[in-house]
Amino acid sequence: MKPIDAHLLDLFPTAEAIFKEHHEEIRLLERRRLNLIFVFIATSLCIGFISFFIIPFAVSLGIGVPPSMPMSLSLNLFYAIATMLGFLPVQYGMLDGIYRSLAKRKCLDIIARALKMTYRRGGFFYLTAIYDHHILPPYTKRTVEEGFSGKFKGFKIEFQDFFISPVQRFYDGMGIRSFTSLRRYYGLSMKVELNKRFAHHTVLLPAKEQKHFLARLPNANLFLHEDVNLVYHHFTRHYVCLSTHQIEARYILDPAVMERFTRLAEAFDTDRISASFMGNEMVIVMRPLLNLFEIGSLRDPVTVLTIERTLMQIYALRQMAEIFELNDKAGLGATVTERVD
Repeated sequence: MKPIDAHLLDLFPTAEAIFKEHHEEIRLLERRRLNLIFVFIATSLCIGFISFFIIPFAVSLGIGVPPSMPMSLSLNLFYAIATMLGFLPVQYGMLDGIYRSLAKRKCLDIIARALKMTYRRGGFFYLTAIYDHHILPPYTKRTVEEGFSGKFKGFKIEFQDFFISPVQRFYDGMGIRSFTSLRRYYGLSMKVELNKRFAHHTVLLPAKEQKHFLARLPNANLFLHEDVNLVYHHFTRHYVCLSTHQIEARYILDPAVMERFTRLAEAFDTDRISASFMGNEMVIVMRPLLNLFEIGSLRDPVTVLTIERTLMQIYALRQMAEIFELNDKAGLGATVTERVD
């Protein structure tokens, strides 16, 4: 992730201050990590010890050798070590998942309170609440991991990361068929409630996603969205704007907003970012290259650098409000009844 504007960092507490203020809670979390590592080592040794005696006995019965005939020590050791190695990924995955969940729940709540926000495991809104914006691909299964909610310059902002199993469509000569993709789609969604209501629907999305967006529209709306001819040619090489009302779209997307939108994509090192403006909502969906809000693992204890990495991610998300110039006097946040409904 690329660094963000320095003046915004002065508005937030530092990672060192958060770490010092909640040192006791983080120390208890580190003790839990060490206990889980001890459990990992102890269970591995127990599995190896049991395998040393049980597996050679079972193998002897399977090949018809009398159980009373002992096998060589080296063969017993081979079975024990092979069993331990076979169970290591399963054990580590289970214990690491327990610790990651605990570290997220503790640390993200600490960071959210320091930023005067609210953290909730499972997010704050269902993905179906933003599905009508049509910038989210069709899916059959969904999992919302973490969510943050708060107010920035008087506007309610909610963002959360999620996993979905998208639906793939193809034509086989007999018609269009759908199937659930085995590849999981990781994304991040953000919803901002504005103090105005747009009468029409405007979307901003990567140029390569235009066909997918039109395919997701209901048949009744298929021909309502038209290309908006923007004069910012550097922007239109990578993104496209579609809207059901040309004038309202130009009001939303002035050249300054388009420039900041490009910087936002660069901050997350992604070219898959879309924005939708409909009703009184602004919704942004993006696909970052890396999973966000990952704090600690069995091999990675929670440190000042861990907290700082998560803070930088939240800084960049909060910067979305700066990118669209949300304030109650001008820009998208202002109530301009003569230009929007």
